[in-house]
Amino acid sequence: MSPEQAQGKTDEIDHRSDIFSFGCILYEAATRKRAFAGKDALDSLHKIVHEPTPQIGDLNPTAPSELQRIIRRCLAKDPEDRYQTIKDVAIELRDLRRELEHIGANVPPPAVSEAAVAEVS
Repeated sequence: MSPEQAQGKTDEIDHRSDIFSFGCILYEAATRKRAFAGKDALDSLHKIVHEPTPQIGDLNPTAPSELQRIIRRCLAKDPEDRYQTIKDVAIELRDLRRELEHIGANVPPPAVSEAAVAEVS
């Protein structure tokens, strides 16, 4: 749930709320921890709205800095500071994957095919 959803700002909820949610999934995939885990649902909502996202590097020092940057941008509190389209996120993730493959990093196969990414455009 995005900060604007947690605050009930229905006039601000749009596709960028989904980008925030996708960022939460990426964060959990990179760290095996929830970005805004709280002792209960209300505590988690408070963290989503008011607390900074915990640093990925603290939980996974091997996470590429570029991946950390992409996730941080997805999880920006202000929708204007997030990616404006999911296509932009997909392009940056694809470019990161190619860069990692180029330098010989061990990169697992993508869960989504290149064709599926092309369909987003």
